[in-house]
Amino acid sequence: MRNVRQHPRFPFIKVGIFVDQLAVSLGIDYPPTDNDPWCYTIDGDDGYPIVRDEDNAIRSAEESLFNCRPDVVQKYTQIAIGQQDFKLAMALAARQGYWEAVADEREKVANIARNAQALLQSLTL
Repeated sequence: MRNVRQHPRFPFIKVGIFVDQLAVSLGIDYPPTDNDPWCYTIDGDDGYPIVRDEDNAIRSAEESLFNCRPDVVQKYTQIAIGQQDFKLAMALAARQGYWEAVADEREKVANIARNAQALLQSLTL
């Protein structure tokens, strides 16, 4: 990654412009552009999706953190409480609630779509 930036609330998330390591290893250098893809790391772990811009990198990192990495959420919540960093602890709790609500809403919409599809399918038979 280049132009690495820290997540606005979570210091263990970094976002930056994606750098193709294969191209680098082959000595291919390309100048940065406004259309460069972005990526992110969570707690130093690589291998996360490439997205179109910084805002999407931040959102995607949060979604991955709260939906796929409860171990990291728990780790940094405990660290924050231990260090009396209540701002970080509260930010983690608030965003966890947000992403749980997003998941609930997605499930509700999926159920509505499945029910509508079943109803429409029965009308076409």
